[in-house]
Amino acid sequence: MSRGAAHLVEEVHPVAGAAVMGTGIVAVALFSTGHQGLSDVFLGLALALWVALAAVVLVRLARDPGGVVHGARAAEALTAVAGTCVIGTRVVLGGSDDAGALLLIAGAALWVVLVVPALRALPPRAHGGTLLLCVGTEAVAGLAAALAAARGASWLLVPAAALAVLGLVLYLDVVRRIDPREPVRGHGDHWVLGGALAIAALAFANLHQGATALGAAPDLHGALRTATIAVAVAAALWLPVLVVSEVAAPRLRYDARRWATVFPVGMYAAAASVVGKTEGSGLLRDVAGVLVWVAVAVWAVVLVGLLGRVGGRVAAGRASAHG
Repeated sequence: MSRGAAHLVEEVHPVAGAAVMGTGIVAVALFSTGHQGLSDVFLGLALALWVALAAVVLVRLARDPGGVVHGARAAEALTAVAGTCVIGTRVVLGGSDDAGALLLIAGAALWVVLVVPALRALPPRAHGGTLLLCVGTEAVAGLAAALAAARGASWLLVPAAALAVLGLVLYLDVVRRIDPREPVRGHGDHWVLGGALAIAALAFANLHQGATALGAAPDLHGALRTATIAVAVAAALWLPVLVVSEVAAPRLRYDARRWATVFPVGMYAAAASVVGKTEGSGLLRDVAGVLVWVAVAVWAVVLVGLLGRVGGRVAAGRASAHG
């Protein structure tokens, strides 16, 4: 491995998995709003990023296993769970149930391995990225619920519901540790304050859809619908706060944590689309139709920043090698 490549590998932080999450959820949002062709492109990109980051982890594991284990204790490591399950959700939407099942197994296994160390390392003062504990948990719940409906496997709704509730408990535990000034001080991951609730709303919407379609737990359909609406409203209440915080404190330099901005914006679009369909709300579907293009635009801007950063580092590495 060249010195420049090795340097890039060492620079990849666990939060880089948010690029998979962001790209994957944009694929989900595009599919949910009727743009299947472009959604397929984003799905391909998300899969390519997933494979690339998996390769980076394997290289690091061979070079520095202790460092990998230490990094896996951070809540940001759960981007691996969320990215895997978001891709799984998209392939299930596209009709690939078997691939979705494999990704659910992989995502659930990663969650089991990563969630306990992350909980043990939970700091007294948290930040937006710490909410990936909630996001990873809700991502597994959402994929399990979607797969339950697709395969007629009503038993999957039970662990999915348990994880969806656990995700909200984790959200509340982390939020109480976050500085109220996080929206104006964060580096992009502050958007997870709203995005974590948006993915929870999507998980509950999938549960409601699955339980209704399969005729499972009819006495709980009303509770699932209420939970979906309540969490969606809570997520929506964060949106003006997050937008105003960007205007009040612009953060225009590239930061890898900006991929944790892409994900919530895409998740807002996906959640609005699914909840809109579940509730028969044309307004929510129209909102989703607008937000999906906002998500694509934010994704493109962050990608340009990433390419500029990588190009600069490669050029600096070459200059150093020739110096």
